[in-house]
Amino acid sequence: DITVELDDDGNVSITADQVVTPGLSACGSVPVVVVEPLDFDCGDIGPNPVTITLFVGDDFVECEAIVTVEDNFSPSVSCAPDLMINDSADGLDCAHTITDGSLDPVSTTDNCDDFTLTHDYGPAPSNTTLNGAEFPVGITTVLWTITDNGGTGQSSTCDVIINVIDNTGPECID
Repeated sequence: DITVELDDDGNVSITADQVVTPGLSACGSVPVVVVEPLDFDCGDIGPNPVTITLFVGDDFVECEAIVTVEDNFSPSVSCAPDLMINDSADGLDCAHTITDGSLDPVSTTDNCDDFTLTHDYGPAPSNTTLNGAEFPVGITTVLWTITDNGGTGQSSTCDVIINVIDNTGPECID
């Protein structure tokens, strides 16, 4: 039995000699070894039985080994550039509402594409986008987290800083 790790593309291949050392037959012949399967991918994370068949002439014997496939590749996330904007840029005073995905991450990578991407800005309408989020005057830092669902829970983070500047002129009140 062996344990193998998926590569950056979510694949791994084994060779017969990783799971069996055949030795010689009772008459001194070297058996032909066939191991199936040899290739694994993201759908195979965890223990996988492999069939080992040893052939000597017309005779053969089968046995089984376990190949445990692990996803230890850490996902990554790259945040959008920080934003500095006037509070009146969207017609509102004392806040600014994001009306597109411009503050969502610009890239994510994971070898198995089985991940969750969330942010920690509670006032946003969704924890998976900042589209529709209203930010108050001042500096707000939003932390984005990508978590690998198929692996061992690896994660990485980045943050985006939103600085809403109060450019609404003061008014005299009688």
